[in-house]
Amino acid sequence: MSTGINANYLLSESISTFSNDTTRSNNRTFITLSPNVQWHWTPEINLNLSYSYRQQVLESINQTITGDSVQLQFSYQPQINRQVK
Repeated sequence: MSTGINANYLLSESISTFSNDTTRSNNRTFITLSPNVQWHWTPEINLNLSYSYRQQVLESINQTITGDSVQLQFSYQPQINRQVK
């Protein structure tokens, strides 16, 4: 069994200018956290379970958006006997 975790943080800064010479900040902050666990059940079969949490903060409208996902992956790779007779 093996485990892992990925974490990302991104700050995006931008300004929009409109035809009437007004400007608006479109700053956003992105956060992602993804832990995972992988089992080597047999030499041919692997199972991987992962979870992802995402958050986006929109500063201009003071809103936070979140999302979650869970993924289960089953992998089968048969071992081929390549012996020469």
